[in-house]
Amino acid sequence: GNGNNATQGTAGSQPKIVNNGSLVTGGINFDGTDDNLALSSTLGITSAASHFAVINPSGGGADTLFDNRDSSTDGYRIEATSSTKINFDWLSSDAEIDTVSDEGVYYFNKTSSQVQSGVNGGTLVTSSESGSVSVTTVPKIGSRSFSSVLNFFEGTVNELIVYGSDQSEKRRPIEESIATNYSIT
Repeated sequence: GNGNNATQGTAGSQPKIVNNGSLVTGGINFDGTDDNLALSSTLGITSAASHFAVINPSGGGADTLFDNRDSSTDGYRIEATSSTKINFDWLSSDAEIDTVSDEGVYYFNKTSSQVQSGVNGGTLVTSSESGSVSVTTVPKIGSRSFSSVLNFFEGTVNELIVYGSDQSEKRRPIEESIATNYSIT
């Protein structure tokens, strides 16, 4: 509805939504080898953002869920850094969750002074960060957004919501609504 929908024009690089004629349930399956979706335009996010995701990462590390960077030093990304850790990396600061297991409601937030990560309504991991970004590259879901396409996400993505503002005051009701929809406790 807002023109920021993700697309993938190359059929061989599209995440799988149908397998052997049947709709894949439990999210869009990213195979970790070549799948990604590119947003249709840049986001214009500079200093604050909130992300809510229902995912089940299954890869082993360096798996990029969402990338909004022009280079390795400008922008931010959400990346599974191992089979049990997922990281929200804004400029040089990060907030890594080290208890990833199975499907969950993940929250990644950038306020005016810090980056935050949490899962299933739990305690936030935080790191100080007041820097702004100026990204001109179109973001990608499932791989790196700049230069060579690398670091493909492996796992399922049911939902990914990106706000260009700090939604920390609304975290609980948004997460509760999402969790109820997917029967996540």
